[in-house]
Order: sequence, then C-alpha cells, then structure tokens
Amino acid sequence: MIKKGISIMIISCLLILITGCQSQDGSQQANLTEYRFAGYYDWFLGKEEYEDFMTYVSNDQSLKIDSQYGEKIYRDGEYLIIEATDEQKQALINQNKQLIEQATQEFMKMGEDYQMDYSDDYSSMTIWIDQEHFVDIFSSETFQVGGNMLGIISLVTASRVLTTGDCDSAVEIHIINLDSDYQVAEAIFPYESIQITSQDWLTSQQNDVTDSSKLEGYSRVLATVIEKNDNQIFFKPESTSSDYQKDEKLCLCLDSVYGEDVFMPYQLSKGDQVYLTLNGNYALHDDGDEIPDIAPMAIIPVQYIDDAM
Repeated sequence: MIKKGISIMIISCLLILITGCQSQDGSQQANLTEYRFAGYYDWFLGKEEYEDFMTYVSNDQSLKIDSQYGEKIYRDGEYLIIEATDEQKQALINQNKQLIEQATQEFMKMGEDYQMDYSDDYSSMTIWIDQEHFVDIFSSETFQVGGNMLGIISLVTASRVLTTGDCDSAVEIHIINLDSDYQVAEAIFPYESIQITSQDWLTSQQNDVTDSSKLEGYSRVLATVIEKNDNQIFFKPESTSSDYQKDEKLCLCLDSVYGEDVFMPYQLSKGDQVYLTLNGNYALHDDGDEIPDIAPMAIIPVQYIDDAM
C-alpha cells in the first residue's frame, strides 16, 4: 500500500526571533527591545486582520507599524525587525491572542467537532481533527485546513517567544484523531514538521502515535556542538547506543540542501547540546574532508525535549 502523508512544513511565518539588543529612543528616552521576525513575514503583511497595526505599502515597498505596537519596523535581509517597549510588546501579545481566537473560530467551522486548545503559557497546543480533509493530500481542502493550522500554531509560537524572551522557544503540538480520541501525531514546533500518513490514521484508531510511520528507522541522537562557522556545524555524538557512536565528529554543511531543509536554532553555539533526528546513514556530500556528513530531519535543543517529557 502506498503511504499518503501530509507534512505541514516548518514555516516559521510568524515565529518571532528575539535578540537582546536595546537602544535609547532620543526623544522619549524609552528602552526599546529589538524583536527579530523570521523570514516568512509576507504571509501576514497582506492579511486584512493585520492592517490596523502593521501594513506593507507596495508602491514604495515600505513598512509601517502603529505606535501602539512598536516604535520602528524595517527589513534586515531575510528578517523583519520591530523595535518596541515592554508595553508595546504586551500589545503585540494581546493582538496575537485576539487573532488566535478569531482563527480558531474559523478553523472549528471546517469540520464537525474540530477543536484547538493551548496552555496559558503557550508551551503546548492540542488540535482535534478527523481524516476527512486529509484523504487527498493535494486537495484544496487539505491545504486550507493545513494552512489554517499552521497559521494558528505560528501565532501561539510567537506568543511563547514573546512571553519567555527565548528566541528559540518551542511549542509541543499534539494532534488528536476525533474518531478515536487517540493521538495521531506530535511534534516539537518549529523544529519538527507535523507528519501524518494513512498508516498513522489507521494506528490512531486504537493506539497513540508518537512517531509517524514516515519516520520509520529514525531516532533522536544526543550530540554536542563542538564547532560552528558560517558554512558548517560539527557535532560530537553523545548517545552510546546510536549508529554514530564510533564517530568522533559529524558535520552538517549549511550550504547544502541538508542544511537548508532543517530548521536551525537561532542561538546555536559551541557547547550546546541537541537531539539530531537521524536514520543511521550518512549524507552524500563532498566537502573535501573525511568527516562524515549528516542529513538530520530535525535539530532540537535538548531543553525542549526534556520539557516535553
């Protein structure tokens, strides 16, 4: 049987990456914090719901933000930067909450008994759906439901980042099969994509699914970052039971397709411990050295796995 799967990609369209940069406003002498949005901000700049506080003026390609939510907004390469006070940050959180509630109401209309719920601290989220809209993964209904889910998940993640001040914050996602009340998928967002196959739907009729059948053969390998530069990250495997225990170093080339396909922790640095989702194989990549290359499905800071356990 051919497995049909849907992968809601790790698009951090509303995921806010916060830096600790502070500056003084010359006129108000107010402390401003720089909030760094990841590169898919165009997803929401064109939405009517956002026009009251953040707009994109197409004729001169400029950005404007209401003073209630920020002092300044501009682009920096692939990022969107907002400079805001604590009060303006709270206004952004409140705006997110309002949009989450509105989007959730729209989502619940897409299927009978569809539901969404998230914790008060935005650290976890549960979604109840059935298989109806996921039979044909290329249908408009699938993209509509999946896109709506992704938008709400991203808003919750943004609020998690804002409330914790941790630019690498993650949200634990649980997808529940409405027909059985068993879990059909889980993910640490935005580091893991949400994978659901037809086999997962079948399994979730009687049991919880913690690892998608699409990830058969994969496992999480504990590793330490021992070196990082603009083009490569070198890891030391720490898991004694993994297929990589004899390797002193593993390399992820950031300029390869393997580096482009994985969501990277923003503040990753030497000494950090992460879990690499690997299948025991090495990547086919010639970078001129003898260090084995890898193609991880995910790189997850260890604290977010520990928090989820």
